[in-house]
Amino acid sequence: MIRKTRNILHRREEIEKIYNTPANLRLKHIAIGVICVAIILMGIAAILIDDISDTMLLVMRGCAGLCAILFVIIVGILTYRVNNTYIKSSTQSNLIKNAKIMDKLELTRKIAEELNEEIGLTTIFIYPNKDKEITLTSSKFGGLPYWDDSLPYPTDNKGNKLKLLAQFNLGEIAEACHSCGGLLPESGMLQFFILPEEDCFYGSDLDDYTNNNLFRVIYHPSINPEITVEDIRDLNIPEALSLENDYEPISGEIGLDFNIKKKAILGQSDFKDKFIEKAGTYGWQIDDENGTITDLDDCLEEDVYSELFDCSYIDENCLLGYPVFTQYDPRTDDEQYAGYDTQLFQMTTSDDEDESDFKAMWGDMGIAHFFINRDKLIKKDFSDIMYYWDCY
Repeated sequence: MIRKTRNILHRREEIEKIYNTPANLRLKHIAIGVICVAIILMGIAAILIDDISDTMLLVMRGCAGLCAILFVIIVGILTYRVNNTYIKSSTQSNLIKNAKIMDKLELTRKIAEELNEEIGLTTIFIYPNKDKEITLTSSKFGGLPYWDDSLPYPTDNKGNKLKLLAQFNLGEIAEACHSCGGLLPESGMLQFFILPEEDCFYGSDLDDYTNNNLFRVIYHPSINPEITVEDIRDLNIPEALSLENDYEPISGEIGLDFNIKKKAILGQSDFKDKFIEKAGTYGWQIDDENGTITDLDDCLEEDVYSELFDCSYIDENCLLGYPVFTQYDPRTDDEQYAGYDTQLFQMTTSDDEDESDFKAMWGDMGIAHFFINRDKLIKKDFSDIMYYWDCY
């Protein structure tokens, strides 16, 4: 309502400026003079109606009528001139505004990229590749896991074997792991297991996200090349083969490609201030109507904010980096989970039926997260993990 009132007042001010240009002021004064003459003639005729001839009275009334007609014509011309000038001015302003928005879109992308480098977290992005050759020791989603049969296979407290969700041959991405500042090991195998049950929670305990009865994260410091598929088959390890049941979040298997880059997100505590500061260095002064910015969404054009959102939203599969939630981050309001300060793995929904035989569906287009304490991650201790997923 306040914005609408301000827009009306702004339009009124613009129209008044156009009315008060020298040429339009002359027309206005002429119109006033003409209508005054008409009023005076009619007044004189009314006063002297008994003292002047009918011919003179008719002439005076005729002149007054002509003045009135002339007044209407002048006012019409003035109105046309003002409206035409205002429309042209508004059109030009809109063109300039649109051009500025286009410039802001480009500048938004530029600033977002700069913030990625300055305040972003190193993130290993994961891209499923249906054409990737898959072996027992490949990095992959789903399928049959690598396992050293000298070790006890992960089970729940009833002895049921867990299914492979994802495994990462860290030797394949050693360079990326090295770029993460020592957070991830540069060799060995990192695996994520779950055992979905008919409760449709996909192995996550809603009362305690750290209860790993139905999930496990396993790290193998080394990979035994002599272990074969037949060896694994002999262990009778279950695989997620179909999505016929809602309690299975994945089906099939697929190979993986990786790309490492730094990524910042809107949710960072310093993102807003850094963005505004950088925009200012490029001559883009960002402010909201009240002069106090609380959210970039409140002070950026819709198209610009949408572009910024797209540039700083990580709804992709990744190792490390900032998490993205469809609902909320449970670590923010529960001290029990405050120590799980580092995202280890994020897995998103993949429902492209034409892409491959592999599918991932976390509820209604949801996202799964595995969190770990940073110090434990550096020590390669994967025994204490928080597993949480949410959906729309």
